[in-house]
Amino acid sequence: MPTLVVGMQSAFTLVVGMQRAFTLVVGMQRAFTLVVGMQRAFTLVVGMQRAFTLVVGMQRAFTLVVVLDTSFGRRISILGRGVGLDPPDEQTKNV
Repeated sequence: MPTLVVGMQSAFTLVVGMQRAFTLVVGMQRAFTLVVGMQRAFTLVVGMQRAFTLVVGMQRAFTLVVVLDTSFGRRISILGRGVGLDPPDEQTKNV
């Protein structure tokens, strides 16, 4: 009978070992899920930051375009003033 007891103990050790291995696998899976979740969250945050940077960049680009547009319009008006076109009355007087 000691063989039976040893066999039961061995079987119990095997079961405990299997449970521990299962717990280890579950723990690893949970850790992996946690890491994947953190990576996904990090990717989401990075994606949001990139999207925010893109939006900010677009806003800055839009601001730049508006500034260029207004300055370009001002330059056109300044150039129009500096061309030296005479009013029609003065042109007829010169003729």
